[in-house]
Amino acid sequence: MRFDGNAGGSGDTAMTNCAGASVPADMPGAGWSIFYIANDGTGEPELRCKYRAGSGWNAEALVRGVEAFQVLYGLDADDGGNAPRRFLAASAVAAEPDGWRRVSAVKLAMLVRGSYPGPMRSRRYDLFGAGHVDAADRGVRLEEAQLPLASRGLPRRIYAATVFLRNRKESGS
Repeated sequence: MRFDGNAGGSGDTAMTNCAGASVPADMPGAGWSIFYIANDGTGEPELRCKYRAGSGWNAEALVRGVEAFQVLYGLDADDGGNAPRRFLAASAVAAEPDGWRRVSAVKLAMLVRGSYPGPMRSRRYDLFGAGHVDAADRGVRLEEAQLPLASRGLPRRIYAATVFLRNRKESGS
């Protein structure tokens, strides 16, 4: 995710990166937050964030036990600020005419596992529901058999949310 900051100097905390640090306006496009999954030192998966800091990049763990994290982008069909008509993966948005400027919402989904064995609810996890399973969109469906052997049998749950973007840049701006 890339964004502009707010206020001069060191920023005024109105715009922060994923680590909570202010991003100033005098550095256009300086706000970067890159979310990804990585294992910690013990092999436990976690949601991590990489962000620009000073002259380099830093990273930190956000949530332990996250095995999958996916994003879909909702495109406004007529560029009139209406609700999105369809949700696409990043590669499909990039292929659309003026695709990134038409994004009006973002769907986020993650698969989180527990630390101790317990009752299992499913052996298949569709992060955006069974209605959005596309062979070209890798990672939106996970099967228990695809997960590391040592983690099979742990309880899992999908968390999802849709965020509507109110301050997006319109075409031509």
